[in-house]
Amino acid sequence: MYCTCGRPYPDPEDPVEDEMIQCVLCEDWYHGRHLGLGTTKEEGEEGKKKLSLPQGADYAEMVCAGCASAHPWLAGYSDLDCRHKGMEEDGEVDGEGKGKEDECPAERVREVGAAGRTFFFVSGWRERLCKCGKCGARYKEEEVEFLLVSLLFTHPKSPM
Repeated sequence: MYCTCGRPYPDPEDPVEDEMIQCVLCEDWYHGRHLGLGTTKEEGEEGKKKLSLPQGADYAEMVCAGCASAHPWLAGYSDLDCRHKGMEEDGEVDGEGKGKEDECPAERVREVGAAGRTFFFVSGWRERLCKCGKCGARYKEEEVEFLLVSLLFTHPKSPM
């Protein structure tokens, strides 16, 4: 069984073809349509619109909403989500993953609701994770130190 729906893959009873995507943290597999994608705020509260599932070539790794909630500091890296362009964000970030004042990205989580959102991180996002002592201790405590290891491959195939 896979996904939040608890259905097998492939599901012979499901007429809708859907891509399965694995979370890099929990390693669970999800149907694209069951990822609990958030909404943008471009149109205001009444005109919220659904974020679409990005194409596989647009991102390297996915972090599911459950893992993003369990590790809210990841929202400090929302600028590395391939869907970031056009999304309303607090805090501008340069290409090195640091804020205007060279602050730790994990400390600038200001976007309401970002911590519980599914993230589709671009290639190289792990290299941009903060390596300060405070973050290093956090990675160890939360048992996600493996994120600091650069991958030779990304984007695993769907389960068979």
